[in-house]
Amino acid sequence: MKMQRIILIVVVLLFCMNSCKKDPTKTERETLTLSVTQQGSPTPVALPDGPQIFLDATKPGALSYQWKPGYEKTPVIEFLPNDYFPGYWNDQPFTKFLGGYEVVVGYADSVVTYFFAAEYIDSYMACPNSFSPNGDGLNDFWAVACYPDNLVINSTNIYNASGKKIYSADASHPKWYGTYEGKTCDIGTYYFTIDYTNTQGIQMAREGEINIMR
Repeated sequence: MKMQRIILIVVVLLFCMNSCKKDPTKTERETLTLSVTQQGSPTPVALPDGPQIFLDATKPGALSYQWKPGYEKTPVIEFLPNDYFPGYWNDQPFTKFLGGYEVVVGYADSVVTYFFAAEYIDSYMACPNSFSPNGDGLNDFWAVACYPDNLVINSTNIYNASGKKIYSADASHPKWYGTYEGKTCDIGTYYFTIDYTNTQGIQMAREGEINIMR
């Protein structure tokens, strides 16, 4: 009886060890957080195949945050490529502009504007994880951005939570407006897969989540 109990414990331990092992075929989403500063110069960003980037404007004593573009009011936001030039760098001759932001931080007795601007120095792919197709003209569609243009998207597919394909495109600049068969999709989580060719001519794949909000 004692021997059987020992064998049972060993089997359970082995099962737990195997089940806790990380699946080598799956990779965790790489992230990078960049701080937003009041002064400085554009930040060169070398991001092969683009990790998810966050901009952090958290300041001690801050009472409010107001970003441009996007109008988010949280201290940390996701960085996405855009064509917004923060006022502090409007006179800079950007040749490979990746995107810019500014945030007005409110304190008890003052407000301070902080800036971030970036230039790419390698290939980069941005896959937003949320959008709000509500027709207000802000963040109304999901799109993949690639820099430079010779990073080519071969195919993009989007699936609902049941695994049904609801969007497919073979364009290098896909846009999904959150619809399926002419109707707006429900709020919730969807999934995308992307097959693309990087700047070295290597076939690559990307997958992730898309959250529809209102």
